[in-house]
Amino acid sequence: MLRALLRDSLLYTASNVLTRGLGFLLLPLYTRVFSPEEFGTLDYLMAVGSFVSVTVALEIAQGLARFIPEHVDDPGARRAYASTSLWFTISSHTLMVVLVVIFRRELAEILLESGHKADLIVVASIAFWVNGLVYLIQSQLRWELRAKDSGLLSIVVAALMIVFSLITVVALRWGVVGVLMAQIASGVIALILGFYLTRSSYGLLFDWRHLRRMLVFSVPLIPSSVGVIVALYVDRLAIKELLSLSDVGLFGVGYKVAMVASLALAGFRGALTPLVYAHYRKAATPLDLARIFRIFCAFALVLFACLALFASRIIGVVAPDSYSAAASVVPILVLAVLFSNMYIFAPGLDIEKRTGMIALINLSAALLNTTLNFAFIPAWGIEGAALATAVSFFCAFCVYMRFSQKLYPVPHQWGSLLCAFVMVVIVIVLAGNADLVSWLDWVVRGAVLVVLSYGIVRLRLLEPAEIRSALNVLRIGGSTGTNNAG
Repeated sequence: MLRALLRDSLLYTASNVLTRGLGFLLLPLYTRVFSPEEFGTLDYLMAVGSFVSVTVALEIAQGLARFIPEHVDDPGARRAYASTSLWFTISSHTLMVVLVVIFRRELAEILLESGHKADLIVVASIAFWVNGLVYLIQSQLRWELRAKDSGLLSIVVAALMIVFSLITVVALRWGVVGVLMAQIASGVIALILGFYLTRSSYGLLFDWRHLRRMLVFSVPLIPSSVGVIVALYVDRLAIKELLSLSDVGLFGVGYKVAMVASLALAGFRGALTPLVYAHYRKAATPLDLARIFRIFCAFALVLFACLALFASRIIGVVAPDSYSAAASVVPILVLAVLFSNMYIFAPGLDIEKRTGMIALINLSAALLNTTLNFAFIPAWGIEGAALATAVSFFCAFCVYMRFSQKLYPVPHQWGSLLCAFVMVVIVIVLAGNADLVSWLDWVVRGAVLVVLSYGIVRLRLLEPAEIRSALNVLRIGGSTGTNNAG
């Protein structure tokens, strides 16, 4: 399982450098074309799109994920499940676009406080339609353990998005609408490729029985997913209400930089969940999962240290001086991003299909995040929003892990993990107060990062043999085959 994870993680990480890191890659372009207020509008619409993605299709992709691995030896059943989820997603998203067109002015008033931006809302809904289908096809490839094809599709989407953004945003100067049009154009081409890659997975099939089974599993997850989205984006909503769209833009830039942590570790998330579903009954899986979590934490702490130490320098490179205040939220948001991704290492609730408890945890985290945002922002501004988000995700992860350990025990090394985390935080706080001349500051911070990395190895979060194994996987790539996890 570990070798399959390393191999597939490499592929998912490589593709996610462009896909999930697309916001960061386009950051130098957007921050030099858009004012903080315009960037805030775009970030706000992306938050709305995330809400749409988990509600309109009733999270059927999650239901598909749960039942596809159970029919690994039954191609007919797999095709019926996949086709049913596809046609349901197309229908539900199409209905959403029709409703948006009918009520576009009212929605523009509610969301953007201006009925004159009704056309922007319509274009956004079409982009959400395309993105919803692309996401479903990418999910299908993931659950079939086709890491290469999933990575190919992701890379195509990202590359086309960059090209079309240069045309619509830079050349044509279409502003925020240009970003949405670039999403639509790149998504349509990606759908053509996606349907070709999944041509054997889909057909003119629709099974009401399969639909019911998937929805019985996925519908209870909707409140859970809504809770996750609220926890992820309530900070933007609160900043917009308590501060301004310009502050949303500054916070959004800081969040894009922090998302580099999620980007670099996305391979773990992309490869781990399908492998856990496929192997959780094996006696060795809990030990493998503990080992993988330890390796994840080692890389996560190094990334946290790197981004925290060099936050202001990174912001200075990717954005003009008008965005410099964004650097203050980066270290806190890196922790928020990492905690928000760590629930995958607590699979007990998913394995036992305790979707009600999952929903309760995520809704509680959303409520906590909302409360803390409205409490912290008046006192500490956008830094308060970042702190509220980090605290709520940390609490959610702790509750996830506690319940998961009762249902599916995994022998984690909590002592070493806690020591490493405290060490990194203390060193970052001390080093962050240093104010040296430019070149010397780079050298000192780089030396601190090297020392922290060595300390993590000494705490045995990362064994030398594991480093050698990872290097071997990097060297041989996918030569052993990536369409079937071992």
